[in-house]
Amino acid sequence: MVEQRKVILDSISKSQSTKHITWICTDSQSSDLVGKSSPPDHLAAAQARESRFLSIILTCELEENIQRLVNPSRGGTINGKITDISLLKMIREKFDIGRFGGEDETVIDTTGREAVEVAREIAHFVKGRMEQPIVQEQSNRV
Repeated sequence: MVEQRKVILDSISKSQSTKHITWICTDSQSSDLVGKSSPPDHLAAAQARESRFLSIILTCELEENIQRLVNPSRGGTINGKITDISLLKMIREKFDIGRFGGEDETVIDTTGREAVEVAREIAHFVKGRMEQPIVQEQSNRV
């Protein structure tokens, strides 16, 4: 999976035909050693294409997380998403969400909120950050 991710990100970062496209990578990474292996790859790809790397962390309370987890629309094992409540609880208790920190990151609590409301908040954050110059110290936060 790690090599596959690196190949895909390398392809994105070198492609001139997609230079004008904004790439959104959805992922959930913990702050342990395994979880920390992915963000540097994403950041390196953004830097290679001279793009801004924004980190948007979506959170919710445990009960809402469980409701979302067992919702049939989630897809379950066919898409590799977690559907086991005990596994979810263990992950939430044992691991923290990996973070980059800094001004190019935001945390949004989605508990009890509609998707369109959260999308507006994300759009507002992205627009605001895109108006700011890229700070090279992003690489120091991984």
